[in-house]
Amino acid sequence: MAIVTFEAVSAAAAALEAAGEKSTVRKVMNQLLITTGVKGSTNTVTKLFHDYKSGRPLVRATDVGLDAGITQAIASQMQRVAELAASSAEERANDLDDNLKLMMDSQTEAERKIEILDAELAMMKAQATEAEGKLTGAVQGAARSQEQSAKILMDLRQELASEREKSERVIGELARAEVRLEALPPLVEQSDRLQESVEEIRRDRNTLAQSAATLAAQLDASEGRVHEFSERIKILEKRVERADEKVEKLQEIHSNARMQLVLTKMTLHEAQAKTKTNAGQISALLAQIEDMRAASADHDRPIAL
Repeated sequence: MAIVTFEAVSAAAAALEAAGEKSTVRKVMNQLLITTGVKGSTNTVTKLFHDYKSGRPLVRATDVGLDAGITQAIASQMQRVAELAASSAEERANDLDDNLKLMMDSQTEAERKIEILDAELAMMKAQATEAEGKLTGAVQGAARSQEQSAKILMDLRQELASEREKSERVIGELARAEVRLEALPPLVEQSDRLQESVEEIRRDRNTLAQSAATLAAQLDASEGRVHEFSERIKILEKRVERADEKVEKLQEIHSNARMQLVLTKMTLHEAQAKTKTNAGQISALLAQIEDMRAASADHDRPIAL
């Protein structure tokens, strides 16, 4: 790869001025492309052109009368130094690229974990909300069932008390009728009718007693369901508590992951800033290498002081 040197820039500018044109960086670069086939970078040509405009002197190797062996040794040494510097710069650049890639991979992995934690957190919240809804429904159902059972039991007790009062009144009337029957034979027929009424009332009483027993059994079953609902409510409450604990843990993990992501991004920004700084240093070093190579390129060309 050809290197733009100070003598080449000076020759191009002098040629333009000799042709009656005003020398500029762009015109010098075009002239270099014509004469040497190398246009050169804008920064390098600008620096060398400014040196030319400021009157930087030129010295040729033939002017100082250096021995060819000495000149070759100097050129070889400068070439070796330039190659070592370029190799070191490339290694540093490769190390920086590897570190930057690792940090970017770490950031990608942290973002992926955060997305997974967000999904798990959303799922746990949904499960907790669903469990709370089921718990509320179960509590309301148990409350309604308990209220209905209490009302049925109250109605049965009232009905049983009313039937007892009726039975006691009938028994009292029967006792009085028997007394009158013993005193008054004509009342036998009435007593028979009362006896039949008493039997009918007793049958009704037995039927009511059976109904009361059935209702009491239903009440017991209802109380059993209430107890079952209570146990289910306790289980649901425990599930909700475990879900809340999992949600809290996931929130803590989520917060830690976000903090780690922030730290990773900060470290990545610092690495990028260092990379830019090192890139500037490498560019400056490469420019120096180009100057050193230019100084040792040709013994017959002017050598910049």
